Amino acid sequence: MAGKKGMKGSGGARPNSGPAKGVKYKPRDKGTLSDNIKNGILAAAAKLAKKYGKTIEEAMLELIYDDDTQVSVKASVFKTYLDALVVKASEQKIDVSTKQEGPVVYLPEQRPDPALEVIEGGKNG
Repeated sequence: MAGKKGMKGSGGARPNSGPAKGVKYKPRDKGTLSDNIKNGILAAAAKLAKKYGKTIEEAMLELIYDDDTQVSVKASVFKTYLDALVVKASEQKIDVSTKQEGPVVYLPEQRPDPALEVIEGGKNG
């Protein structure tokens, strides 16, 4: 191993390594953690909707609109529904009309050329 640099002596690709011939590899989109949790909630809700014959939205709304349900339970059910399933919109105000200057190079102050100044008391003065 002494004296070798990089993978020059590796012998190349091994037989039968890599994806199968003719199959294009596409990496799987794993999504974000919040998307995975949301998809899990929706899958469980769909499974229970088949079992009980009502969707999660219908069950939650029944709890919210039921007069016998406590107000605190109604509030928590509604907050849970909003937190889990409703996408939070993020807005940012961007003002495009303002022009931002890039880096500025300042030149030194320009003064008249002293060789071209008229000297008083000279030949012509």
